[in-house]
Amino acid sequence: MSWLELSLNLDGELAEAVTEVLSRYASGGIAIEMAADNNGALSAATDVIVKAYIPIDGQEDEQRRRIEEGLWHLSQIQPLPDPEFRILKEADWQTSWKKHFQPIPIGKHLLITPPWITIEESERKVIVLEPGMAFGTGLHPSTRICLEAIEDILQPGDNILDIGCGTGILSIAAVLLGANHVLAVDTDAIAVQTTRENAERNRVAEYIQVESGSLEQVKTLQTETHKPDLIVANILSHVLMDLIQSGLATYVKPKGRIILSGVLAEQIEPLVNLAADADLDLIEVHSEKDWRGLIFKRDLPQQ
Repeated sequence: MSWLELSLNLDGELAEAVTEVLSRYASGGIAIEMAADNNGALSAATDVIVKAYIPIDGQEDEQRRRIEEGLWHLSQIQPLPDPEFRILKEADWQTSWKKHFQPIPIGKHLLITPPWITIEESERKVIVLEPGMAFGTGLHPSTRICLEAIEDILQPGDNILDIGCGTGILSIAAVLLGANHVLAVDTDAIAVQTTRENAERNRVAEYIQVESGSLEQVKTLQTETHKPDLIVANILSHVLMDLIQSGLATYVKPKGRIILSGVLAEQIEPLVNLAADADLDLIEVHSEKDWRGLIFKRDLPQQ
């Protein structure tokens, strides 16, 4: 069999969204080739080449049309380059779609790698994830910001609440960095299943409780004495604001911390003002490109 290869050169900010579109139709796999920086080193912040593989089986024209349609809709939100196409023979395809994946270092302590790459020895904590999964594979700036913030403020033995867990990457990182227990929730059934599978793959399932739902479901699962020390949420800004208005601050221990990522620079002021009204003090801002991660501390109102 021959294969149709589609490729786009992107920055990491767009790679996850494009991969999500391609994965719906590219049954031959998705590949992400990390570009090297000026020093020849690989980094999650550098450009990437996203590739998709479609079998040439008589249905390829329809699959190509669907992919181009999906990319067109995505380009209405943010401009995309035109994809390039070429035909590969079976032997070339067998090696092409996996060989471009490289482990991605994040922060000071973490390393994201696909399952077919074995890391023999590393000073970093290794997180194994299948590429092309739900949101949160370490390529998007908001995911990296959140991971680096967790590195900075998590204390060994902390209990964590991960809202909108996606792939489970934040939950897994928290455990590897010393968290005692994580409650991970998501309203999407695929994300819930993906987080469970990734927790098993990374041998941390016993420390991560994965549930379907959001804050309302969390309320039934926690008591005053079992509130988390740290809440993490890597979601779009309007959802974060909804969470704050729904009493997010009351779900963390007094003086506990909350990391909110997925915020664009121009969205900070209204979110911070809303958080202040909810007794959350902004203590730190992490930045990458146009994205921001905000770290809050729960302050108790004066009696």
